[in-house]
Amino acid sequence: MLILLSYRTYALPTPEYDVTVVGAGISGLAAAYELKKKQPDIRVVVLEARDRVGGRTYSVNMRAANQIIERFDLGGQWLHSSQWQIVNLLAELGVPTFPQYAAGSRVTQFPPSNKITQIDSRPGTFTQIQQSDIQRIEALLADVDFEGALTNDARYDLWNRTTVSAAMNNMNLSQETVDSIDGLLASHFDSSSQDMSMLFFLMALKSTGMRLTVMLSAVPNGRRIAGGSQTLADRLSNSIDVRLEQEAVRVAIESNIVTVTTRQGRQFTSKKVIMAIPPVIASEIIFSPPLPQEKMALLRDLRPRGDDIKFVATYQSAFWRAANMTGNVQYRADDKRGIQANYEPISDVVTFDTTSAFNSPALVGYYIPSREYEPEEARKRAVLNIMARLLGNDMARNPIDYREMRWDSSVPFNKGGAGTLGTGQVPHNYAALLRAPSNGHIFWAGTETATEWTSYMNGAVQAGQRAAAEVLQQSQTVNADPIKALLTLPCSLFGLLCSTSNAS
Repeated sequence: MLILLSYRTYALPTPEYDVTVVGAGISGLAAAYELKKKQPDIRVVVLEARDRVGGRTYSVNMRAANQIIERFDLGGQWLHSSQWQIVNLLAELGVPTFPQYAAGSRVTQFPPSNKITQIDSRPGTFTQIQQSDIQRIEALLADVDFEGALTNDARYDLWNRTTVSAAMNNMNLSQETVDSIDGLLASHFDSSSQDMSMLFFLMALKSTGMRLTVMLSAVPNGRRIAGGSQTLADRLSNSIDVRLEQEAVRVAIESNIVTVTTRQGRQFTSKKVIMAIPPVIASEIIFSPPLPQEKMALLRDLRPRGDDIKFVATYQSAFWRAANMTGNVQYRADDKRGIQANYEPISDVVTFDTTSAFNSPALVGYYIPSREYEPEEARKRAVLNIMARLLGNDMARNPIDYREMRWDSSVPFNKGGAGTLGTGQVPHNYAALLRAPSNGHIFWAGTETATEWTSYMNGAVQAGQRAAAEVLQQSQTVNADPIKALLTLPCSLFGLLCSTSNAS
């Protein structure tokens, strides 16, 4: 190899930042925080399309008991003691957590009997039949590795072609277990068993350490962040340069410099970029040079599939606790009888106690609208009526305040909750395609890319920390080799004539 150098004076372009992070949700902020912690002098900027930080965590002010204002969660909310990345980060930042209230009985109403049933067992406990079902599902993961290529294994192809619903039916799982998994997919994955690939579900389960019992009991056995989950994002952003209302629309790499252009007309230059936004939103950004087609296809496919609406209702007193109830209600409309006959424009409801750390009583829940254009007031009345009927108390119909948030494709900047994959959409090289850096300068974060607790808040933290570590590792590798560092610069910067010839 022959390299001829013809030096002339040339002003090297200097990027404004070392790293640009796109997205100020938990994952992007965790990445920026980790970069600054490990390398305090690193120049980092975080771009956020919204007018707030937090991403898919969203805490709102509501009127509460005793004429005070409290923050409650309309986005991501629960964490578990086994989710050590977020637990450690909260402790490091001095953000307190408190246990989810789960004392007392829960109430269900399911077809075909439509009987209101009060169950005395603590939420998160399982019958012997359920425990057997769970063990059979977990056994599917005993000898599989989802971190490598999903090839040469007929099980992967079968699971990829099968929905979770069909797989549960093939396994003859009990209705109790089916109902529990359906509730899990709706509340935590913004999906349904009819939409999600069994392979994707098993990958998500593997990321929890193969603990389906923990996934199913993460709410009643979980913890919450005092002041709302957005408190974590608020605290992280205190020491980070965050630019709000800067929506990234183009990411271009030229001369080893990344330029992120925003819809607002700003340009931010850096050496590296971390994409910490939902994959489906990343698929709408123009990349230059373009990302591989299979990468773009995965970003488009890995999208939210649900149309859940999350709500919070605050009350003067926790009347359900006085009646020895947890506040956990599970309701499903009878399709055969028809919800229209009940004048209820919703099909499924699940609620939990969300009384604040300062003891302001409240209930939180999810419901699925059954009529697309039903006005919010009609949906609100239907939800409160169901709660009153199952909790046996008309006080449920008269909250102090009520707020709701749609988590569907109409939501700007995330198009719903966590992204999932349907049948046939998990590529054989899924792990590498999803997480590996692109074009040498683009790194990927966001809870969908997590290897631990994907689709949860912990996954967001873990993915952000992983992406930060990848950036620092690559930078150290280049800096440790001065020749390699020189050769990564474009020849044009020095007026270099670079050619190769074979020695004879």
